[in-house]
Amino acid sequence: MVWSLSVTVGCVETQNETQKLSKGAKWAIGIAVFAVLGLIGSIMRGTDDTSAADEPTPTPSMTAEEAADDQPIEDRFAIDELDGVVTVTFAIRDNFTKNMIASGAKQDTLDALRLVVEEYPDYSTIFIYGTFPIVDQYGNEDPEGEILFLTYQRATVDLINFDGIDPDNIWDIRDGGRIDPGLES
Repeated sequence: MVWSLSVTVGCVETQNETQKLSKGAKWAIGIAVFAVLGLIGSIMRGTDDTSAADEPTPTPSMTAEEAADDQPIEDRFAIDELDGVVTVTFAIRDNFTKNMIASGAKQDTLDALRLVVEEYPDYSTIFIYGTFPIVDQYGNEDPEGEILFLTYQRATVDLINFDGIDPDNIWDIRDGGRIDPGLES
């Protein structure tokens, strides 16, 4: 008797007849296929299944410490203050798409503003710089290329309800600055 697995996993064909697989058999086949794909993926990565699968993988714009979920918000930003002018710099984290990168940078902008309000109550102006690895037209890479520069005056920040604002609007209410066209959606 010759057995072959049909393309539509759910039937087993013999030379003479087709038999329906039980629900349990279908689950078993599905789990086996998933396990084999996981094994192949582990081999291709050069690691085993006991690797640090729970830890996020650092991207070029962030260190392993920055990738940690429990990283304090203060540690994501470099902050300087001089005479009421606060400058915040942060590395924009890489993601799957440009829109996802921009969404993360908007959330980081909102977090930076909130942090400045809490930590520097006498500020008058906030400058926010976002950096990201870029390559110029000549092929030269700058690992900390400035692709985001935003200015917020105190009067604008005082209007923000940090518990209610949609992070997608945070760049729209800025008082000045420049956003790289690759970040704008």
